[in-house]
Amino acid sequence: TSQLCAVSNCSEPRQWKQLFAECGKDSQSPINIVTSKVKMDWNLKPFTFEGYEKQTAKWVLENDGHSVKVTLQESAKITDGSLNSKYKATQFHFHWGSHGNWGSSPGSEHSIDGERYAMEVSEQSKFKVIGMGWQVNCILGVQMFSFQVGRKNTNYKPLIDQLQYIKAKGKKVQMEPLALKSLIPHEKNLTRYYRYAGSLTTPGCNEAVVWTVFEEPIELGQQQVQAFPTTVFFSTNLSLPMMDNFRPIQPLGNRTVYKSSAGAILPPAKALLVITIAYLMVTLFQ
Repeated sequence: TSQLCAVSNCSEPRQWKQLFAECGKDSQSPINIVTSKVKMDWNLKPFTFEGYEKQTAKWVLENDGHSVKVTLQESAKITDGSLNSKYKATQFHFHWGSHGNWGSSPGSEHSIDGERYAMEVSEQSKFKVIGMGWQVNCILGVQMFSFQVGRKNTNYKPLIDQLQYIKAKGKKVQMEPLALKSLIPHEKNLTRYYRYAGSLTTPGCNEAVVWTVFEEPIELGQQQVQAFPTTVFFSTNLSLPMMDNFRPIQPLGNRTVYKSSAGAILPPAKALLVITIAYLMVTLFQ
């Protein structure tokens, strides 16, 4: 997903629609959320997280050639937030910008009022959403958290420390599991969020996703953020640092962005380097 094509067989985001027709459709992600144009949806309730307090089975941390992916070996569930059943977390992955002698650049996929955020967490799941005057049947849902550069976050240290073992594409390492609860904001701060219908941000860009964009940011230290673009590589021979592995903003078109009833607007983050974490969720059949 890098915007920088340094190899001959790379197809940057503007070329995706030539290879995958859905990437050129009208409900693509990510988007810029204009807070003055969002609509209140009183049906968007707070979320409930289960199994986020403790994990016991080891996680698998992997460089898959376009991101850093963490595969969970144990059940963690999410419900409410206008979801009609429980959903199981299976993996999450990161997106970030660039860092070098010239400075740093942001890497968030979504923006709010044109401002890029310091980090995102997105939980993908199968569910049906019914909001104010709208209904979306979707395959996946994505819960996204923003991150900002600030104080060092000790909760993320064990994960970031493992990056040195997955520098090359295809490398994997097992790590002790962390409490998922410690990686996201406190539950009481997760009542403010935006909701819209969109797509996956990687090919084939399936328009079967409902996005939930949380307002409460997560802090990481500057060095922690910089560890991603300076440690991990797109290549197996460590010749191409993994930077800017995100998709650019897509047109909103005729879509509407909704916000929860507790959706107070926070000031935009000013951090430069941005990371996105995507949590892959699959439906838990009961």
